[in-house]
Amino acid sequence: MATDLILSKQTMSSLEIAEHKLKCMFGNDFGEELIQSLKTKKRRDYKTYIAIDSSTGYVKIGKSINPESRIRALATANVHIKLYAIMNDDCEKELQKKLINYKISGEWFKISHEILNGITEKYKFNIISHE
Repeated sequence: MATDLILSKQTMSSLEIAEHKLKCMFGNDFGEELIQSLKTKKRRDYKTYIAIDSSTGYVKIGKSINPESRIRALATANVHIKLYAIMNDDCEKELQKKLINYKISGEWFKISHEILNGITEKYKFNIISHE
């Protein structure tokens, strides 16, 4: 069996290897249950947030279970980052795809106030601070 695992590692993805290890450690039924619970992590656990860098005007769209803590961590490297708005759902990827033409780098975008206001209204963000 160990040989099978070694040989199959060459063709298995990291996820498949992790799934196999869970099943070996906990048995097939409980291992599968754990795998399914991990795969279906509730989207509502994450909140989408909008932060603004007041020195550049760039907008960051991200997700976090605790956006306030995330922004505090980011602010240690850039004191100009301020939390602007939060919503209780994970729409980060959807928004980032829609704003791809405004992307500066990573999760940072250069968008107008009109676009920002449109996003916060359409997606029902809770405004935390007004720039």
